[in-house]
Amino acid sequence: MHRGRCIKKILTVLSCFLISGLVLTEPGFAAKKDKADKGSRTREKKVKWVKSKTGLNSLIQLSKDRKEMENEYALETRNYEKLKDAVEGEDLKKGMPAAAVERKFGEPVVTFPGEDGSTTKWVYKPGTGSFLDGIRKIYLIFDDKGSLLEWQSVDGAGVDPGAGK
Repeated sequence: MHRGRCIKKILTVLSCFLISGLVLTEPGFAAKKDKADKGSRTREKKVKWVKSKTGLNSLIQLSKDRKEMENEYALETRNYEKLKDAVEGEDLKKGMPAAAVERKFGEPVVTFPGEDGSTTKWVYKPGTGSFLDGIRKIYLIFDDKGSLLEWQSVDGAGVDPGAGK
């Protein structure tokens, strides 16, 4: 379920790049060449754009995809903020079932198996951040039965000393 959401985001971004590449390389967008009056040299006329049958539809789809990405980033940020408030307000409790956590705080941005293989790690982060730079994120660690074991808040500089263990 979570991987499907991640894959959807990746496909949306890739489709934006592909669509923009198709629009910009459309055959109708090439400049027309004309023979010069003197000799056999060719020179290009001033660029004259030709209407493309698919260009407008591609741009409309690109706009829709971008709006969908913005909505997804806003949702990620809202989920992160709800969880951050719960961590700070001590509303997050060890032993909570994963399904209850997801209902209360929404889907995590990504999930992956823990280092030992018997746990699962969920990651919540603001939609404006990247995994590569020093961003704020919250890790939730669940056991193999789906119960919350612990959480860690990362503020971009490292793990918060008040992590829930």
